Formats: sequence, C-alpha cells, structure tokens
Amino acid sequence: MDSTDVPIQEISGHLARVYAETQTHLEVSQIIRDYIADPLDIRQVALEGLDLSFAERILDLGCGFGFFTKGLQGKVHPDAMVTGIDCHSMYKNLYLKACEESGLNGKFDEGGVEILKHFEPGSFDLIICSYAMYFFPEHIRQIASVLTKNGKFVIITHARPHMKDFTKYIRKILTENYFETPETLPYEKLIGNFSNENGIELLAPWFRNIKEKESTSTLVFREADFGDFTRYFNFKKSFFVPCKITDIDHAALVVLNRMKKDLKIKKELSITKEDYIFVCEGVK
Repeated sequence: MDSTDVPIQEISGHLARVYAETQTHLEVSQIIRDYIADPLDIRQVALEGLDLSFAERILDLGCGFGFFTKGLQGKVHPDAMVTGIDCHSMYKNLYLKACEESGLNGKFDEGGVEILKHFEPGSFDLIICSYAMYFFPEHIRQIASVLTKNGKFVIITHARPHMKDFTKYIRKILTENYFETPETLPYEKLIGNFSNENGIELLAPWFRNIKEKESTSTLVFREADFGDFTRYFNFKKSFFVPCKITDIDHAALVVLNRMKKDLKIKKELSITKEDYIFVCEGVK
C-alpha cells in the first residue's frame, strides 16, 4: 500500500504517534526556532490585532508542550485559566510548566479531543489550536458548541502545497534509489484533512466571521548544521517516507546521506514552510 491507498484514519494515527516522543518534539521545535530565517513568530502573526483581554476560559486543542499557549502571555484576562488537552499524557508536566512560565493558570487533560463531549455548551471564551486541526477536523462542530456565542477560535495549520521544493527533493532521492514513491506522501495526505484549500468550507457552517492569513517562513541549514538537520529529519521521517516502505529507518538514512553530499556542494539547504491561519469570531 502507498499513501494514496492507506485510510486517512490509519495515517493520522500513525503520524500522531510520532509526537509521543515528547522530549524529542521539544528539541526539534527549538531547532526550528534556531534555524528559521524570518523574524516573525507564527503565533504573533496568528494573534496580531486580536483583543483577547476578555478571554478568561481558554482551551488549547492538541496542546503538546504549550507552544501556542505561551503565545498568549500578556494578551488574555489576568485571571485566565487555560485547559490544555492532548492524547499524549507525557506532555502534562511540560505543558503546566509552560503555563507557569507565561504567568497563566493552567490544567491539562489527557483525554484528547474526545474530551470535548464532556464540556458544557459555551464553556470557553477562546479556543486555540496549532498544527493539530488536520488530526480531527470531524470535531469542528463540537468545538463550536463549547465556544461562547462571541468567542474566538484561532487555528494555525499548514498550507497546501507545503514545503513544496523540499518534498520534491525527498521524492527525487527516494525514486533515484529505487524506492517506489506515490504522488501523495503521508504528511501531504494528512494536511489534506484541514488546510487553506478546505478550511473555510469546513468552518463556515459553524462560525460567523472567518478571517484568513498566510505565513511563509524558511529554515536554513548549512554544512556545519547537519547534525541538527538530521535530528529534525529523523523526527519527521514518518511524514515523508511512503507507507509501503517497510524499513523507514533505512529509507531515511538514504535520504540523509544524499542530502549530506549535496550540502557539501551547495553549502545551504533551505526549507520553505507555507502555513495558514484561520481566525473565527463568533459561533452561528
């Protein structure tokens, strides 16, 4: 089976398990921040111009270690309580630490997005979600139901195509090394669940005022940075290596070896990330 044959639920579950490596996820997030060539933080772009001073009850969906929650520092009600939910219980301590460092009251629920059904209607003034919406777009109706009538829902997601040139590069290496490579890699199929292409269509039935923003950033690695790039790629390898390749580690090593040789010649490896932001204000 390739990525076009595997059910999307199976791909989503497979890729979600990558984030169970909590410490590695935290380290890779830092690598991204260290090598990003653009001055603007994606959270700043997402929250720019929004008055969140009213937000006292906040929900962070797929919170991880608190990347988006930390961006709320100084922007929300001083007595705000932020509830982070994630299917990986290992993030609890990291998330609560992020809340403490940001001066926010926080709690963590390991029930994952399924926990939404246990909240009363209108339980939250603000709901945020960064790089997770494509794992559970079928829950948008429930998300709207637990938001107050005039509440806000802010989503950071990937655009399609995403990392277009880098993905083309990986596909070329795999093909040249006799790996059968489908048109759609695992991460591309996952992003197809919720992106700039279908976000409005999925959100419009439940939210009144939806604004869109684009955000493009570039990671730049040089030859001396290859160790950090290797850590970045090995964490993400399941997103790029087709499902039908049974030895993912071998395929990833082939890709890395080729990139290392190319980097000696080109001296620089750039990865352009195309992201998208949706800001929903008010529930229908």
